[in-house]
Amino acid sequence: MGAKAVGKSIALDAEAAENLQMEDFDGIRLAHRPDKARLIDLWLRLSADGHSADARYTLGPHASETAAGFIEGWVCGEQPAWVAVVGGEIVGFIVTKRAAPHTVLNLPETVVITDAYVLDEYRRQGMGRRLFAAVRDHALSEGVEALEVGTLASDHRAVSFWRSVGFGDWRVTLHLGLD
Repeated sequence: MGAKAVGKSIALDAEAAENLQMEDFDGIRLAHRPDKARLIDLWLRLSADGHSADARYTLGPHASETAAGFIEGWVCGEQPAWVAVVGGEIVGFIVTKRAAPHTVLNLPETVVITDAYVLDEYRRQGMGRRLFAAVRDHALSEGVEALEVGTLASDHRAVSFWRSVGFGDWRVTLHLGLD
C-alpha cells in the first residue's frame, strides 16, 4: 500500500498473529481491473451474508449488473478498494469513499467504509484487521481525521468485528416497513 503505519495499533490475539504468518499470504494491495470478476463474486457473497443476518436484506433482480458497474469504479481507482490475497487468490476486500465535512456540524472530513468482506475460511485469522489497517493507515496519511462504517444491526459478527478494531456507536438508523 505504501503508507507507513501510524496511529493506534491493532492488537491481535496469539492465534490470529500466528495465522497471519501463513506461508501463502501474499499481502494487501489496491484492487485493479483484473480483479473485477472475483470482486463481483465476493460482493455477492457479502450480500448473501447480509440476507442470512436479516431476511429483509435482499438483492434486486439486476443486482449482478449493478454490482459490476460500481465495482468498475473500485478497480479503476474512483473508489479505493483494497484486497487481501492468499496464494494468488483474493480472499477479502474493503472499499472506502471520502465524505466531505458536514456543512452544519463541526465534523472533520471522514472516510466511510462502504463494503468489507472476508471469506469464511479466512475469518478470525487477521485478514479483516489487515484490510482495516490498510484503510486506516491510508486515511491517516491523507490527513483524514475520522472513519465511519455501517452494518446491519442483526449481523452480530460484523458488529463485533468493527467494535474490536475501535468503532463505537455514534448514529443509529431505524427502519419501519409500511407494508
